[in-house]
Amino acid sequence: MSIAFTLRSSAWIFIRDPDFATKATHVLDLCQRLWNGRPLAGNEYVISADEKTSVQARVFGRCSPKTGIIPFMDLAEQVVTQEPYASARRVFWVVDNGSSHCGKAAADRLTARFPHAVMVHTPVHASWLNQVEIFFSIVRRRVVTPHDFTGLQMEVHPGRP
Repeated sequence: MSIAFTLRSSAWIFIRDPDFATKATHVLDLCQRLWNGRPLAGNEYVISADEKTSVQARVFGRCSPKTGIIPFMDLAEQVVTQEPYASARRVFWVVDNGSSHCGKAAADRLTARFPHAVMVHTPVHASWLNQVEIFFSIVRRRVVTPHDFTGLQMEVHPGRP
């Protein structure tokens, strides 16, 4: 399988991952509330997680001075210890291959701390399959710019909706 897409209309990335279709299917199935061909139960949740370093805002309400393993695990703790996630059967975390949550070690770290959490990675060069990437793209284009955030405090910038 050979797939290509454009970035900023001036570059091409050819996806060479032989498991691209399988990995993409896992993510796309979760968007339809399926896992391994079976519907998710009512007490199973799907979360899309990512950092947006140029726009210091998090949808779930956590801002950190920088990205990394500790800020990601702090976010996981913030989310997974609140209801309905704390008592959920499973919480699927869809993430890209960013350094704070890439690879098997990151998945194992998340599951070791939260046994009901399942990390699902998008294929390499396909973070656009993660719904939060689409959300951040819309926010970035229509709502905020990097200069709207002068610090890590969660506040509305004057003059912005």
